[in-house]
Amino acid sequence: FDVPKKERLIIPLYKYFKNVSEKTNFKDNINIGLGVDTSGKIKIIDLLKTRHVLVGGTTGSGKSVFLQTLIVNLISCYKPEMVRIIIIDPKQLDFTMFEGLPHLEPHGKVIHKTTAADKILSEILKLIEIRKQKITGIALNVKSYNEIVDENERIPYVVVIIDEYADFLLSFKDKKKRDELEEKICRIAQISRALGIRLVLATQRPEANIVTGLIKA
Repeated sequence: FDVPKKERLIIPLYKYFKNVSEKTNFKDNINIGLGVDTSGKIKIIDLLKTRHVLVGGTTGSGKSVFLQTLIVNLISCYKPEMVRIIIIDPKQLDFTMFEGLPHLEPHGKVIHKTTAADKILSEILKLIEIRKQKITGIALNVKSYNEIVDENERIPYVVVIIDEYADFLLSFKDKKKRDELEEKICRIAQISRALGIRLVLATQRPEANIVTGLIKA
């Protein structure tokens, strides 16, 4: 049984950084801190191994704070040449402080408009095809490709963060458009594993009509 504590515990980020810097070689992973477990140990996952992340929770449960912490985590531990970040923020509230970061694509901007977000997902699908052609015959995935080639030829990892996925999806009034968007996200989730692209989806409604069985699979 999970029994929620009556009082929330604030976890200072420096504890995570102290812990992760002692154990991590930043060259062959993308480590992010999830928080602490019931025994008080810091929980760390490697995005390259876990592939994608689905964040669910009601309003006020801390989804956006978690995503902000995740971004701070990435920009503090990894250089822009190693990790690029795409942020889709339909609420236009929680991620404006990251504008102008060298890690951010496209051109250091946070994406707010649904049309621009739809376009960037199409660009990611094109990027997948380009990367596929680049590593074919040399390595099975981006990680092993980066280990073989010189430092200036390495392919950067891409982390795509979508806050309020339900709002993003429902902002398309046309059902056909929504289906196309879902298809793009499914395609990215399916084939980007070996190509160094990771999805982080956050929604307060991880229901079957929003995060479908197809995406979960």
